[in-house]
Amino acid sequence: MKFETNIQGMKDTLEYYKREWTKKNLEVEIKIAEGGRITFSTEERQIKEYSLSSTNRRRFLMYIIRATYEDTPLTVSQLVKLLGCSRQAIETMIKECNEARWVKVDRDEKGLRFLTARKILINSYENYKSRELIDKRMEFGRLELDIARSKKLNIGQTLPEVEALLGMPHEKILGNNGTNQEEQLWIYFMDKKSLQLSFQNFLLFKIEEL
Repeated sequence: MKFETNIQGMKDTLEYYKREWTKKNLEVEIKIAEGGRITFSTEERQIKEYSLSSTNRRRFLMYIIRATYEDTPLTVSQLVKLLGCSRQAIETMIKECNEARWVKVDRDEKGLRFLTARKILINSYENYKSRELIDKRMEFGRLELDIARSKKLNIGQTLPEVEALLGMPHEKILGNNGTNQEEQLWIYFMDKKSLQLSFQNFLLFKIEEL
């Protein structure tokens, strides 16, 4: 039957989206590493503007996107219940998004309509979330850089000052086989390297990254 064929097609599409999601995350990582940003097409900007134009429009698109990911097409009645608005308002949004070719409307043998998101709508959402993730990670990176710039290790700092900056070391070695508190080696293990701080007379005198 035609409707069953459409359902199988949507299942195949869902598997494709799952594979693409991993690729999208990789793209985010590459963009962050390159200091770049994800760009939006004209149609994606139109979808974003439509989504932000009202709460109901945004929720309408989000529910349909989620239904597509979950392989559970939504009926008009389900959308009316989910959004809590009139059927006429739902019909208007269906007409607008179907004509824009952002959503797909299928019918079963009884004429019952089922709605799913088209590829452009899925891509628009994924690009939006990727952009959001990049912005958050870059903001976190800037915050870390600001902290690093304002709080630097310096030769001559005391044990308490270093501890206040970096916290307790992962490993602490005392001089003279563990008997001399005035000579200490503090080791902090980081990603693929370690930071080693040497103290003499309770003062920092050597900083090494190994």
